[in-house]
Amino acid sequence: MLKFNGGKFRLMQITDIQDTQFTSRDTIDFIKAALEKEKPDLVVFTGDQVKSYGFSMVLGSKNENIKKTIRNILAPLEEKGIPFTYVYGNHDVPKKTGDYDFQTDIYESSPCCANKEAFARYKRTDSLCIPVYSEDGRKPVVAFYMIDNCGKLPDGGNGVHPDQMDWMDETSAAISEINGGEKVPSLVFQHIPVYEMYEMLDEVPKGTEGAIEGNCRRRNHFYKATDEMKARGEFMGESVACPGTPSEQFERWLKMGNIMGAYFGHDHNNCFTGNVRGIDLGYTSGAGFNVYGPDLNRGVRIFDFEENKQGYETRVTYYKDILGGKVHNELKRYIYNNAPSSVDAAKPMIYKGAAGLAGITALIAAAAIRKNKKR
Repeated sequence: MLKFNGGKFRLMQITDIQDTQFTSRDTIDFIKAALEKEKPDLVVFTGDQVKSYGFSMVLGSKNENIKKTIRNILAPLEEKGIPFTYVYGNHDVPKKTGDYDFQTDIYESSPCCANKEAFARYKRTDSLCIPVYSEDGRKPVVAFYMIDNCGKLPDGGNGVHPDQMDWMDETSAAISEINGGEKVPSLVFQHIPVYEMYEMLDEVPKGTEGAIEGNCRRRNHFYKATDEMKARGEFMGESVACPGTPSEQFERWLKMGNIMGAYFGHDHNNCFTGNVRGIDLGYTSGAGFNVYGPDLNRGVRIFDFEENKQGYETRVTYYKDILGGKVHNELKRYIYNNAPSSVDAAKPMIYKGAAGLAGITALIAAAAIRKNKKR
């Protein structure tokens, strides 16, 4: 049973490690240092722990490589005996198989996996609710919903399905019943953000310095982090990669009335928070150094709760805060700091490269023409 200790409870969110069996030393060092500094009572991984598409994954047995990757990531937590739970991301499982059970067995074989503490579970891998009880163990004080939202929807986006939403409604009602009829304040954690993230950004004219084009139906619209976000040290470094339409999921959260906030990963270069119609929404920057990311602003998000106080406080601890400005692999750091975050982000680079190649080709052709003229 997860319980408050001394009237307090601390949760750490880690997202988008996205690594292989040759797990980045910088990532592991960061996780170790963050755990040592923050001493969380629970860690939640919000997807893309594994880089299933990685080139090195084809060396030998892919399943064994995945297993080694997960074991490498969990090792720092197991050394300290820190409980964890998780959701999957769009890169965790090879697209051809789509089978999470193998990885679920690996996670749940860990003595630190908190999934056995779940109040309720939807299927095996799709969603679960983990409550944290009062120090005396008598009642749930806060609950965490871990939602798998990487299934394909009819509009081509990623998201949850109606039966998952029904399960969440039913679970909320059931946990309220054992709490004397009072709704239990809750947070949602999932990999891919909801469409409503756009509501808390500043829309700006095209060409505005630092503006980033929206995704799906928000194409040809441009956005920036608000001044309030920037004042908190938050940043927006890429487009919001979310489903293409407003989500029924968010509307369900509003109706439930006890969802304090929802936090996501997926877009490694985004790290900001805001409030949309009474619900906090937030990004946490990617933590992995073997994939693109915001350099030394790779981070983990901290959530602090007090048993006798409503709400929570959240902040981000960045790599630079605890390990400074050096990394072990400077070459990878350079490559991944300059890697595009998506196909759309890569297009200007491709066009620029193509233009450069065309220019070089034209110069060579011109030189050849001049040479022929001299003859």
